[in-house]
Amino acid sequence: MESEAQVPNIEPPQENVDEIGVGSFLPKLINSRTIGIFMIVGGGALVFSILYNFWISNQVTLSEVPIIDAGQEKIVTEKTAADWNVYENFDDNFKINYPVDWDYWLKDVDDMDTTTISFFEKTEDEPSLYKVEITVHPLEEGLRAMRTDTLSETNIYTIKPNKVIQFKLITEYEEDLTLEIEQVYYEIFGEMLGSFTTISMPVKKTECRPTGCSGQLCADTEVNTTCEYLEIYGCYKTAVCERQKNDECGWTVTPELKACLRQKAGAE
Repeated sequence: MESEAQVPNIEPPQENVDEIGVGSFLPKLINSRTIGIFMIVGGGALVFSILYNFWISNQVTLSEVPIIDAGQEKIVTEKTAADWNVYENFDDNFKINYPVDWDYWLKDVDDMDTTTISFFEKTEDEPSLYKVEITVHPLEEGLRAMRTDTLSETNIYTIKPNKVIQFKLITEYEEDLTLEIEQVYYEIFGEMLGSFTTISMPVKKTECRPTGCSGQLCADTEVNTTCEYLEIYGCYKTAVCERQKNDECGWTVTPELKACLRQKAGAE
């Protein structure tokens, strides 16, 4: 009698709960979710910051005028000298712009042939915090001053034919000024320097007048001609000699002058 074979009792492998269970899976789940949340929150904050800064930047226009409180006074300065007053000096052949609420005075030093123009704020009681001085030196004196003076961004020289021009920003205010107030005047000084240009003395044109032997020509200088006389020359006795649109002297053509010239020419 054959005995039945014994079948081994093999139990199915048990999963290691410690390796694949909640203990190891939960930290992985938390880490991935945490990273995702941080990415979403961080990205949203970045977008919000960009949009907010863009909105803020559009609330300020380039044309705004900075106002700085200087005690009881408020200093208002434009960013450009385009609309400022213009000072013209035809003796020293230059012009420069200065603020509309400023004034200037001119001082001549006769024995040294030196001229100083001082620009300052218009104030009723208190002196101007800063002033800009332009001094025109004779060439040799100006070159000596340059060699002995301390040059800086507020003490500048420029050499021109036969003269040296000095630009200086100075203050006689006894108390210390804040950097913000000083910056206002530095900007004004810079704008004034940027507007400085040389100019030529305007040529005064002489008046137009009849000339020539018979007064038949219109010019601003004496013209010599031969002295033969024509009948048409008589028309110019009552005509107007003046500068025309081309800036040249000439007879102003009127219906009367046309008719006279036509008549005299036909008679001849």
